[in-house]
This record gives sequence, C-alpha cells and structure tokens, in this order.
Amino acid sequence: MKIKIRFISDILGTAPHPSIIKHIYPKKYAITEKRIAVNDDIKSLADQTFTEENYVIPDDFKNDEFRLTYFRRDEKENFIYIPNFMIKGFLKEGFYALKDQLVIKNPRGRVDRFIFIFPNKIKLYRNNELITTPDDIFIRPVRGKTPKGERVAVRGSERIRADEYNPVETDEIQIILIKNDQITVKDIECVLDYGLVNGISQFRTAGFGRFEWDYV
Repeated sequence: MKIKIRFISDILGTAPHPSIIKHIYPKKYAITEKRIAVNDDIKSLADQTFTEENYVIPDDFKNDEFRLTYFRRDEKENFIYIPNFMIKGFLKEGFYALKDQLVIKNPRGRVDRFIFIFPNKIKLYRNNELITTPDDIFIRPVRGKTPKGERVAVRGSERIRADEYNPVETDEIQIILIKNDQITVKDIECVLDYGLVNGISQFRTAGFGRFEWDYV
C-alpha cells in the first residue's frame, strides 16, 4: 500500500531531550533466499528499518530540557520528521481497539510480525513546503497517580499546528503487509480510518494528531 496522511489537528513532538536518550542497536539478522522469497523493492528498503536517534534541538530550549518533548530533526537535510515506528504504533493501537469488530486474535503481535512501514523518516509538508521548525510550544497539565495520591505536573511539547483548512501532509508512506491468515488490506484501511478520531503522537485523547488518509 502507498498512502499519504493528512493531519487535521495539531501535532505534538514526542522525543525527549537528546541528552537522556540511550541508544540500543538491534542485532542484524540475515534473511537468505532459501528461507523467504523477497522481491527487489523490499530488499532495497532493508537498511531503512532503523534510524539512530541523533536529532538536535534549538539552543533556546535547553534550560527546559527535562520538561519539554521535541520533534525529531534530520541534521543533514534540516527537516522535521515522524519516525516509521510511530505509524506502526498507531496501527498496533488501532488494531487492538478494533479487534472485536475485525475479529483478529492477538492483533498487536500480528502487526509486529506482518506489517512494516517505510521510509523510516517521514517528512511533513504544509502547502507543499517542507516543515523545518515547529510553530510553538504547547503547555499542558498532566495528572498522574503516585503512592501519595494524585499529582499534577506541567509539561510542554513542540507543536505543529494543523486543521481541516490548513492540513499538514506527509511524504508517501509504504505499508508492506506480509501474507497471513488474519490481517487483510481492508483491515488496514479500517484502522487507518480510526485515525480520524484517535490520532498519532502525544495527547491523542484530547484530539491531537488526528488525520485523514488516501492512496497515492
């Protein structure tokens, strides 16, 4: 499947300050022709499945480094991007939420094994122009339960504004579905429609990150 996503509500950055990120590099497992037949188009994407977290943030925000969350940025080409694992995470959550309607057992595990998202850096555009900086900082209270009772903290996130009249669009996104006996293309279409009410990125319960989609 080749699709584009059109965000119709504000998007919040999700990445913590780079100074507190610990890199974990996954092992690379070789897949031979004898084990699985993979076409050349998919093979060419193999090196794009993992992206090192090496983004930088504006100097103005470093004093608040442990309170803010940020958008990931490509240092070489200077653009903001959404990582592919956020799209896959949305699909996992959506399939789980709709598992009774779709009648799929163990939906999260099946998404992990059978659905793959490319490219690993999904660029964002407004009015066909590449987005390189967020619009502002969105501050909100966050309530949490502790052993001493409920506590309220103040959190902030970089924000990219979007709405139905001024949407933010993505690059072309490729969704590869490995043939299986549970998940179909129609199921993926149904879950993508779920993005209209429950979106991607932080504060989804408040309507952030909602989107429409269409085939390219």
